[in-house]
Parts: sequence; C-alpha cells; structure tokens
Amino acid sequence: MAIKYINCNLCGQNSFTVLETDEIYQVVKCKNCKLIYVNPQPDKTLLFEHYNQKYFDPWLKEQFTAREKMWKKRLKKVQALKKAGRLLDVGCGTGLFLSQARNSGWDVYGTEVSGFAVDYIKNKFGIGVLKGKLRDAKFPDNFFDVVTFWHVLEHTADPLGNLTEARRILKPGGVVVIAVPNAHNIIYKTIYMLIKLRKLRLFSINDREKHLYYFSTGTLKKIIEKANLIPVKLDADKERIILGERIIDTFAWIVYKILKVNFGMAIEVYARK
Repeated sequence: MAIKYINCNLCGQNSFTVLETDEIYQVVKCKNCKLIYVNPQPDKTLLFEHYNQKYFDPWLKEQFTAREKMWKKRLKKVQALKKAGRLLDVGCGTGLFLSQARNSGWDVYGTEVSGFAVDYIKNKFGIGVLKGKLRDAKFPDNFFDVVTFWHVLEHTADPLGNLTEARRILKPGGVVVIAVPNAHNIIYKTIYMLIKLRKLRLFSINDREKHLYYFSTGTLKKIIEKANLIPVKLDADKERIILGERIIDTFAWIVYKILKVNFGMAIEVYARK
C-alpha cells in the first residue's frame, strides 16, 4: 500500500512534533505554524474506496430525518449572506444539502469522490454531480456565488489547494463556507477521557472518519487567508446529529458565548473573495 510523506500544507515546512502513532501513520504538529496533520498520508485509492454504501448507510437510514433538519439550518445560514445564485457543494455526500438549496431557488453543482454517492444523488434527486476532486471539475473562473466545504476540508490531501481553487471559481464578493472539526475540542476530549478512561486518539486507519488535518480556529483562519480569502465570520458549528454530542456542544456553545473561545466540537467560517 502506497504512502506519501508530506510537508506542512499551510507553511511548507518539514519540522514537526509527533503527537501519536498508528501503525505506519503519525499525527504530527508543525513546529512553525502549529497545523496538525497525518504524516505520512494514506494512498488516495484507499481513502476513496472507504466512502462506499456502508459508510453512507447511517445517513440514509436512522439519521435521515435529523440530517434533513441539519441541512435546513445550514442553508438558512448561507442565505443570510447570499439569497440565491450558483452554489457548489464540495464533497456533497448524499446530496441533501444540494436538494434543499435547489428547492430554494439555487442553481446547484456538486463534487464527490464516492461513486455510490454520485449515483444515489442522480437517482434520488435528479442532480448530476462530478465524481472526483474539486480541481478535476475545471470550473470556469468567477463562476460561483457560494462554495461550501461542510466537514470536507479535513478529509482532503491538499486543503490549501482546495481553498485556492475555490477562490478562483468564486465570483468577486462570493462566499466560501467551511466547517471542520475543532482541534481544540477540550470539553469533548475531557468527557471522553472521564468515561472511557483513555485519551481520545486523533487518527487510526480503521476509523470511520479518516481525517488528514486537524484545524484550530487559528490555523483555519491562517490557511483561509493564505488562499487570499477574507474571513468575515467565525463561529462554532454546533449542528450535531448524535444526542450526547448535541448536549456537549450546547454546553460548549454557552462557554463560547461567554469567553469567545471555541472549545466545541467544530468550527464554522465564512470567507469572501
């Protein structure tokens, strides 16, 4: 199985501290910019094959109704900044967000690496999305009003490249929406340790969610700015599906509102071109 050693995606340096090891993979923290990432990285074929029907089954069955509600809330947030136009959802999963956006008047596009998900979206919603990575689509310059990365950026091998490409295809004044897990989710990590009596690991090749990058609010803001995008709103993403996680994030939200520091499970950022 092929593996790939990489330099830091944010600053390009190759000096890091090892945080944990899983078989041949390490989670490291850049000594220069503090970005946390997996190094070496798994082969992309292994990653793409992981997103099959088994991966999406919970979304299509027991979580379906909860996910519908989640996407309605997220669409409402987008429409607070842009009422309608041309929207691209990168890593669009099973297409619920695209379907709801189309029903609200948006001209929708999507990219998705999962062949199963691409077929599902076409059959379920009649929406054609590109099977592949963002750059594979070769969209025109200044094409979209909104580009969204809903918990996708951390799964990609090149977050900076994806944000740079998003900026290219955005119209002037267009909006990029990014939600990622929070590397500083101290509240969840503490509760996990108290219950499980062990530290929460960041990465295992056997995990359901194979995150390659772990962003704090600071490193996420830096990589957005390096892509020549302007952050206009930083928030805590508290759209959890599982009840226990919703309870934890509700408490973290209260802390966030009081201290203005995000210790919750995820970060949400809106940036403009």
